[in-house]
Amino acid sequence: MGSVVTAQRVVLVHGAWCGGWVWRDVVAQLAGLGHSATAPTLTGLGEKAHRLTDEVGLSTHVDDIVAHIEFNDLTDIDLVGWSYGGMVITGVLARIPNRIRSMCYLDAFVPANGQCLADLSVGATGALAREYEAARVPFPTRGAEYFGVTDEAVLAYCAPRLRPQPWKAMVEPVIALADFPEHVTLSYVICTEPENASFRAVYDRLRTDPRWETHELATTHFAPLTNPDGVSQLIARDRATKAPG
Repeated sequence: MGSVVTAQRVVLVHGAWCGGWVWRDVVAQLAGLGHSATAPTLTGLGEKAHRLTDEVGLSTHVDDIVAHIEFNDLTDIDLVGWSYGGMVITGVLARIPNRIRSMCYLDAFVPANGQCLADLSVGATGALAREYEAARVPFPTRGAEYFGVTDEAVLAYCAPRLRPQPWKAMVEPVIALADFPEHVTLSYVICTEPENASFRAVYDRLRTDPRWETHELATTHFAPLTNPDGVSQLIARDRATKAPG
């Protein structure tokens, strides 16, 4: 018996302040492994920053990904959400569960129904999000160095591309399923250089849950750029199937 790689359909959802551009290296590496990956940019960010209004929130971003999947008629999808992207993919699953094969949360929030990012964030971010909500102004950009990135090439790549996060995206509650469907495989990856207390709490809770596969990755929160190989390998890790021969 030999093994053959089953091609995946991967949809990558970025985090706050970023855009599809953050997945550049992961998309290329997944393609090199024989998989098809897309990385749409959420409204109000990246090349869609000109579309930012007070109405842009989490539900807008869920709409973005649902529309991307349905327009391209994607099924049997491996859905990956990084950081804030965990909020988005949770909402997407509630809308189109039958199109999703697996959910991978990469150093990400895993909300329950009715929770928002401000509810889940440990430290100053939650309180700041409420301040920006009251002022109706976007959450200012945080540079990659804020998250422990020291690689000058990565910092230079990120700096001109980061954009303020829509304030509503930080405080709008997610509409989520009560439970993850049985057919969906679940995984969580925590980045450890340095750890984020919010994500450590999630990881510690999920690693004892038999439904979840958990992993640690020795890299910064900006893992799609600081360790694209590790990220790509984890996304593709269990997709080999036995073939006759």
